[in-house]
Amino acid sequence: MEKRDSLSCEEVRAMIEMRGGAYLPPEVKEHLVHCSQCYQFWEEFEKEKPARLLTMGGWIYGFLVVLSAIWMFFQEEGWKQLQRTFFLVGSITTFGYVVLLGVGVGLVIVFLSQLSYFLFQWSKNLEKQLLQAMGHLSPEQAVLLAFYSSVGEEFFFRGALQNAIGWIPSAILFGCLHIVTFEEGPAWQVLLWPSFAVLMGLLLGWMTLHTGGLLAPILCHFVVNCLNLRFMLRRRKDESSS
Repeated sequence: MEKRDSLSCEEVRAMIEMRGGAYLPPEVKEHLVHCSQCYQFWEEFEKEKPARLLTMGGWIYGFLVVLSAIWMFFQEEGWKQLQRTFFLVGSITTFGYVVLLGVGVGLVIVFLSQLSYFLFQWSKNLEKQLLQAMGHLSPEQAVLLAFYSSVGEEFFFRGALQNAIGWIPSAILFGCLHIVTFEEGPAWQVLLWPSFAVLMGLLLGWMTLHTGGLLAPILCHFVVNCLNLRFMLRRRKDESSS
Protein backbone atom coordinates (compact mmCIF):
# COMPACT_ATOMS: atom_id res chain seq x y z
CA MET A 1 0.00 0.00 0.00
CA GLU A 2 1.44 3.35 -1.00
CA LYS A 3 2.00 5.97 1.65
CA ARG A 4 0.10 9.24 1.25
CA ASP A 5 1.66 12.63 2.00
CA SER A 6 0.75 16.30 1.82
CA LEU A 7 1.72 16.71 -1.85
CA SER A 8 -0.59 15.58 -4.62
CA CYS A 9 0.72 13.78 -7.69
CA GLU A 10 -0.21 16.78 -9.84
CA GLU A 11 1.86 19.10 -7.62
CA VAL A 12 4.85 16.75 -7.69
CA ARG A 13 4.80 16.36 -11.47
CA ALA A 14 4.44 20.11 -11.94
CA MET A 15 7.43 20.69 -9.68
CA ILE A 16 9.52 18.13 -11.59
CA GLU A 17 8.73 19.85 -14.88
CA MET A 18 9.31 23.34 -13.47
CA ARG A 19 12.72 22.42 -12.00
CA GLY A 20 13.79 20.26 -14.92
CA GLY A 21 13.97 17.19 -12.69
CA ALA A 22 16.87 18.69 -10.69
CA TYR A 23 17.14 20.36 -7.27
CA LEU A 24 14.00 18.64 -6.00
CA PRO A 25 13.03 19.53 -2.42
CA PRO A 26 13.02 16.77 0.22
CA GLU A 27 9.23 16.46 0.29
CA VAL A 28 9.17 15.71 -3.45
CA LYS A 29 11.91 13.09 -3.10
CA GLU A 30 9.98 11.53 -0.24
CA HIS A 31 6.86 11.44 -2.40
CA LEU A 32 8.76 9.67 -5.20
CA VAL A 33 9.88 6.96 -2.77
CA HIS A 34 6.27 6.06 -1.94
CA CYS A 35 4.45 6.78 -5.22
CA SER A 36 5.31 4.40 -8.03
CA GLN A 37 3.39 6.37 -10.67
CA CYS A 38 5.21 9.63 -9.91
CA TYR A 39 8.53 7.80 -9.75
CA GLN A 40 7.86 6.34 -13.20
CA PHE A 41 6.98 9.85 -14.43
CA TRP A 42 10.29 11.15 -13.02
CA GLU A 43 12.24 8.31 -14.66
CA GLU A 44 10.71 9.04 -18.08
CA PHE A 45 11.36 12.73 -17.57
CA GLU A 46 15.03 12.01 -16.81
CA LYS A 47 15.42 9.81 -19.91
CA GLU A 48 14.09 12.58 -22.14
CA LYS A 49 16.08 15.36 -20.42
CA PRO A 50 19.22 15.22 -22.64
CA ALA A 51 17.18 15.50 -25.85
CA ARG A 52 15.21 18.44 -24.43
CA LEU A 53 18.42 20.07 -23.20
CA LEU A 54 20.08 19.79 -26.62
CA THR A 55 17.01 21.09 -28.46
CA MET A 56 16.65 24.05 -26.12
CA GLY A 57 20.40 24.68 -26.18
CA GLY A 58 20.50 24.57 -29.96
CA TRP A 59 17.78 27.20 -30.25
CA ILE A 60 19.13 29.47 -27.49
CA TYR A 61 22.77 29.35 -28.54
CA GLY A 62 21.86 29.58 -32.21
CA PHE A 63 19.87 32.71 -31.46
CA LEU A 64 22.82 34.15 -29.51
CA VAL A 65 25.20 33.54 -32.42
CA VAL A 66 22.89 35.22 -34.95
CA LEU A 67 22.13 38.13 -32.62
CA SER A 68 25.81 38.59 -31.75
CA ALA A 69 26.96 38.39 -35.37
CA ILE A 70 24.45 41.08 -36.36
CA TRP A 71 25.56 43.21 -33.42
CA MET A 72 29.25 42.76 -34.34
CA PHE A 73 28.54 43.56 -37.98
CA PHE A 74 27.54 47.10 -37.01
CA GLN A 75 30.53 47.62 -34.71
CA GLU A 76 33.85 48.55 -36.26
CA GLU A 77 35.95 46.32 -34.00
CA GLY A 78 33.29 43.61 -33.98
CA TRP A 79 33.28 43.43 -37.77
CA LYS A 80 37.07 43.08 -37.76
CA GLN A 81 36.80 40.27 -35.20
CA LEU A 82 34.25 38.44 -37.33
CA GLN A 83 36.55 38.58 -40.33
CA ARG A 84 39.60 37.53 -38.30
CA THR A 85 37.68 34.67 -36.68
CA PHE A 86 37.20 33.05 -40.08
CA PHE A 87 40.54 34.37 -41.42
CA LEU A 88 38.80 36.34 -44.17
CA VAL A 89 41.34 39.14 -43.70
CA GLY A 90 44.87 39.28 -42.41
CA SER A 91 44.92 38.19 -38.78
CA ILE A 92 47.01 39.51 -35.91
CA THR A 93 48.31 35.98 -35.43
CA THR A 94 48.68 32.91 -37.63
CA PHE A 95 46.09 30.13 -37.82
CA GLY A 96 48.41 27.54 -36.29
CA TYR A 97 49.21 29.77 -33.33
CA VAL A 98 45.53 30.49 -32.72
CA VAL A 99 44.67 26.77 -32.70
CA LEU A 100 47.63 25.91 -30.49
CA LEU A 101 46.79 28.69 -28.04
CA GLY A 102 43.10 27.75 -27.76
CA VAL A 103 43.60 23.98 -27.47
CA GLY A 104 46.72 24.21 -25.30
CA VAL A 105 45.23 26.57 -22.72
CA GLY A 106 42.03 24.48 -22.74
CA LEU A 107 43.98 21.32 -21.90
CA VAL A 108 45.74 23.07 -19.00
CA ILE A 109 42.37 24.18 -17.59
CA VAL A 110 40.97 20.66 -17.96
CA PHE A 111 43.95 19.31 -16.01
CA LEU A 112 43.39 21.85 -13.22
CA SER A 113 39.64 21.10 -13.19
CA GLN A 114 40.24 17.38 -12.82
CA LEU A 115 42.87 17.99 -10.16
CA SER A 116 40.37 20.05 -8.16
CA TYR A 117 37.90 17.13 -8.30
CA PHE A 118 40.33 14.88 -6.45
CA LEU A 119 41.44 17.59 -3.99
CA PHE A 120 38.24 19.44 -3.01
CA GLN A 121 34.83 18.24 -1.86
CA TRP A 122 33.10 21.31 -3.33
CA SER A 123 34.28 20.20 -6.79
CA LYS A 124 32.67 16.79 -6.27
CA ASN A 125 29.46 18.52 -5.10
CA LEU A 126 29.49 20.70 -8.23
CA GLU A 127 29.89 17.70 -10.50
CA LYS A 128 26.98 15.96 -8.77
CA GLN A 129 24.73 18.99 -9.31
CA LEU A 130 25.72 19.38 -12.96
CA LEU A 131 25.12 15.71 -13.73
CA GLN A 132 21.74 15.88 -12.02
CA ALA A 133 20.79 18.94 -14.08
CA MET A 134 21.89 17.44 -17.42
CA GLY A 135 20.46 13.97 -16.99
CA HIS A 136 21.89 10.91 -18.71
CA LEU A 137 23.82 12.53 -21.54
CA SER A 138 25.54 10.21 -23.99
CA PRO A 139 29.18 10.95 -24.94
CA GLU A 140 28.00 12.14 -28.36
CA GLN A 141 25.42 14.46 -26.81
CA ALA A 142 28.11 15.85 -24.48
CA VAL A 143 30.26 16.80 -27.49
CA LEU A 144 27.31 18.50 -29.16
CA LEU A 145 26.37 20.40 -26.00
CA ALA A 146 30.00 21.53 -25.61
CA PHE A 147 29.98 22.78 -29.20
CA TYR A 148 26.72 24.69 -28.75
CA SER A 149 27.82 26.37 -25.52
CA SER A 150 31.34 27.27 -26.63
CA VAL A 151 30.27 28.88 -29.91
CA GLY A 152 27.17 30.59 -28.53
CA GLU A 153 28.74 31.96 -25.37
CA GLU A 154 31.93 33.15 -27.05
CA PHE A 155 30.07 34.97 -29.80
CA PHE A 156 27.84 36.64 -27.22
CA PHE A 157 30.23 37.41 -24.35
CA ARG A 158 33.55 37.91 -26.15
CA GLY A 159 32.19 39.01 -29.50
CA ALA A 160 29.23 41.25 -28.77
CA LEU A 161 29.33 42.17 -25.07
CA GLN A 162 33.07 42.67 -24.68
CA ASN A 163 33.09 45.21 -27.51
CA ALA A 164 30.05 46.96 -26.06
CA ILE A 165 30.74 47.11 -22.30
CA GLY A 166 34.38 46.14 -21.92
CA TRP A 167 36.61 43.21 -21.02
CA ILE A 168 36.07 43.08 -17.23
CA PRO A 169 32.28 43.76 -17.12
CA SER A 170 31.63 41.07 -19.74
CA ALA A 171 33.70 38.59 -17.72
CA ILE A 172 31.68 39.40 -14.58
CA LEU A 173 28.41 38.81 -16.44
CA PHE A 174 29.85 35.54 -17.75
CA GLY A 175 30.50 34.50 -14.15
CA CYS A 176 26.93 35.36 -13.14
CA LEU A 177 25.70 32.90 -15.77
CA HIS A 178 27.41 30.08 -13.86
CA ILE A 179 25.66 30.39 -10.49
CA VAL A 180 24.64 26.92 -9.27
CA THR A 181 22.56 25.96 -6.25
CA PHE A 182 24.17 23.20 -4.18
CA GLU A 183 22.16 20.63 -2.27
CA GLU A 184 25.14 19.59 -0.13
CA GLY A 185 28.00 21.40 1.56
CA PRO A 186 28.49 24.91 3.00
CA ALA A 187 26.65 27.90 1.59
CA TRP A 188 29.84 29.73 0.55
CA GLN A 189 30.65 27.15 -2.15
CA VAL A 190 27.95 28.68 -4.35
CA LEU A 191 30.47 31.47 -5.06
CA LEU A 192 33.28 29.21 -6.27
CA TRP A 193 32.13 28.23 -9.76
CA PRO A 194 31.01 31.78 -10.69
CA SER A 195 34.38 33.06 -9.45
CA PHE A 196 36.17 30.50 -11.61
CA ALA A 197 33.95 31.51 -14.53
CA VAL A 198 34.91 35.18 -14.07
CA LEU A 199 38.59 34.20 -14.29
CA MET A 200 37.80 32.11 -17.35
CA GLY A 201 35.95 35.08 -18.85
CA LEU A 202 39.01 37.28 -18.32
CA LEU A 203 41.26 34.66 -19.92
CA LEU A 204 38.96 34.09 -22.88
CA GLY A 205 38.56 37.85 -23.27
CA TRP A 206 42.33 38.26 -23.33
CA MET A 207 42.56 35.60 -26.05
CA THR A 208 40.07 37.60 -28.11
CA LEU A 209 42.07 40.79 -27.68
CA HIS A 210 45.39 39.02 -28.28
CA THR A 211 44.41 37.19 -31.47
CA GLY A 212 41.87 39.69 -32.77
CA GLY A 213 39.23 36.98 -33.33
CA LEU A 214 37.00 34.43 -31.60
CA LEU A 215 38.53 31.16 -32.81
CA ALA A 216 41.04 30.77 -29.93
CA PRO A 217 38.47 31.36 -27.13
CA ILE A 218 35.94 29.10 -28.89
CA LEU A 219 38.49 26.28 -29.14
CA CYS A 220 39.57 26.74 -25.52
CA HIS A 221 35.96 26.82 -24.30
CA PHE A 222 35.07 23.73 -26.35
CA VAL A 223 38.05 21.70 -25.08
CA VAL A 224 37.24 22.57 -21.46
CA ASN A 225 33.51 21.77 -21.72
CA CYS A 226 33.89 18.69 -23.90
CA LEU A 227 36.65 16.92 -21.96
CA ASN A 228 35.30 17.82 -18.52
CA LEU A 229 31.86 16.52 -19.51
CA ARG A 230 33.38 13.30 -20.84
CA PHE A 231 35.33 12.77 -17.60
CA MET A 232 32.17 13.42 -15.56
CA LEU A 233 30.13 10.94 -17.59
CA ARG A 234 32.85 8.30 -17.36
CA ARG A 235 33.05 8.62 -13.57
CA ARG A 236 29.27 8.28 -13.29
CA LYS A 237 29.35 5.20 -15.50
CA ASP A 238 32.15 3.64 -13.44
CA GLU A 239 30.30 4.35 -10.18
CA SER A 240 27.04 2.86 -11.44
CA SER A 241 28.75 -0.31 -12.67
CA SER A 242 30.76 -0.87 -9.47
